[in-house]
Amino acid sequence: MPLSENDKQERAEARARQRRAHKKSRNGCSQCKRRHIKCDESQPACSSCVVAGLDCPFLSDPNIRGTGQSPVTTTSRPSPTIEPRSRSSTVALPSSTSHGSGCCDGEVNMAHLQLFSHFMSETSRTFIKSDRSLDIYLKNLRECVFGQKYLMHEVLSLAALHMSLQTNVQSLDQVMYFRHLATSLQSKALAGFNEAVQEINERNCLTLLIFSHMLGVHSFCEVFISQDESFSNFLTRLLQAIHLLRGINSVIQPWWHVLSTTDMIHLMREGEAHRIARESLETTVPHLHDLMATADISETSLRIYQEALRRLDLALHGSSEPRDDINIVFAWLVTSPKEYTDLLAERRPEALVLLAYYAVVLHRRRNSWLIGTAGRRMYGWIRDYLGDRWAHWLPPVQMFDMTETHTPA
Repeated sequence: MPLSENDKQERAEARARQRRAHKKSRNGCSQCKRRHIKCDESQPACSSCVVAGLDCPFLSDPNIRGTGQSPVTTTSRPSPTIEPRSRSSTVALPSSTSHGSGCCDGEVNMAHLQLFSHFMSETSRTFIKSDRSLDIYLKNLRECVFGQKYLMHEVLSLAALHMSLQTNVQSLDQVMYFRHLATSLQSKALAGFNEAVQEINERNCLTLLIFSHMLGVHSFCEVFISQDESFSNFLTRLLQAIHLLRGINSVIQPWWHVLSTTDMIHLMREGEAHRIARESLETTVPHLHDLMATADISETSLRIYQEALRRLDLALHGSSEPRDDINIVFAWLVTSPKEYTDLLAERRPEALVLLAYYAVVLHRRRNSWLIGTAGRRMYGWIRDYLGDRWAHWLPPVQMFDMTETHTPA
């Protein structure tokens, strides 16, 4: 039966309403308007353009940039109160940002492929130095990453952070783009990890172990490369990263025995052999041991400092020349006694002195993109904070000569 004019008009109006189903954004970017999709107006680039791998007009048009939402804030700085109580506890990680979405579940674009390729060929080599260890690491990563989205998100996020610090990234817009991408991808990684960690088993514990190592590298890197203007802000961020990684490790640690059934055990044995070899060496800071022994502190505090110093000594051994072994750098922060971290949070002078010697360890690895000038900045803050009274406790300033510094890779 032929449709009446009224029926035709009603159907035309219904089709028009369907086409206008998405909510229009008055200040959206021109890319989203051209694609007829809703723009979330996030800065420095809207999420829709980031996901699609498009050049968002917000990056290049200063007249548009100020009209949208405020810039995305990082979500990788968790509350320092992460204290899982048992194997089945859930680590309370921060929720993702409301509009940061750097990698969606159903769409893969060229930007993601570029980041994955960069991680496998470049980023991974900056924290796994031995060729044999790198081959084992990448083999296990490939076996896990395509089955767990949160691990893929973290791989892409760390690669984006690395690319934001590359010397060939010339423009500020490019730096902002990769930083935004790193933040939004890590938000999704943390959200996915929060779900996965609620049920740990032999099938997913290896993925969780790889993720925890990668997140540790990422978290401490963000602290070290930050341009905080005060020691208080820097120390707060450092303590938050330590608490985050300790919380995750306490949940995953009961499953480390599963590594003995995989070739990842070779990486653990390699690190353990290195640690045992260093433990047989004499201390590099005998005067610091003497000062601690005669300090006006309680026996409990003395034992805490001595254990933290013993572990720090392992990292201090070796040449004073620039080095590239960074895993031991992050290990000291997480494996030192929790009570030492508590004393550090109280800004106790002896705890800060140990952190000043840790700055030496960082400075020797200043050529790494993960660390940069963090050691020298940390040392300067601690020296100013403690004043002349504690100067004879601190490492000499000559240990922080920057003349040999190269561009971080």
